Amino acid sequence: MVLFIGAPGHTGKTVLAQRLMERYRMPYLSEDHLKMGLFRGWPDCGFHPEGSQDVISAKLWPVEKAMAMTAIDNGQSMIIEGCYHTPEQIAQFEVGYAAHVLAFWMAFSRRYVEANHDSVMAFSGAIEARGEDSAPPPGELIRQGEALRARCLAQGARFFEIDGDYEQCIAGIIAWLDEHI
Repeated sequence: MVLFIGAPGHTGKTVLAQRLMERYRMPYLSEDHLKMGLFRGWPDCGFHPEGSQDVISAKLWPVEKAMAMTAIDNGQSMIIEGCYHTPEQIAQFEVGYAAHVLAFWMAFSRRYVEANHDSVMAFSGAIEARGEDSAPPPGELIRQGEALRARCLAQGARFFEIDGDYEQCIAGIIAWLDEHI
């Protein structure tokens, strides 16, 4: 099983991946690590780490898809988390591979961001060190979440909206995963 976790930045993807790694005993790969590894190891890789998310996504996807297919071919499981894979890309898996892929996306609701922006930013470095300049304003978090929700709905992809108690929402995602893994 290859599990893809997608969400805008500062949503808790990496913290969730860490929990799932411990729960399911599955290694995880951070798309941010893949991005930076490619850029630092191959500066002519075709993107800059602070560049367009769409460009980075297009460059990372062939590598991520091939890694997922290799894991499936080898009977291995893994978690891939980040903000760069899209519902449209996940839909590209051929039937034989798609049966071994589980993907979901999550984002904060408008109401959640408006009520909790300061606490979201306070926890945004729980696993990764982030610079203070990486904190998006509330309007940007709202825009990203609404855009992601629309993409998921258009593709019929699983989307979880974090709209109440954060830990209860995460527990709901884990309960859903327990049914599918």
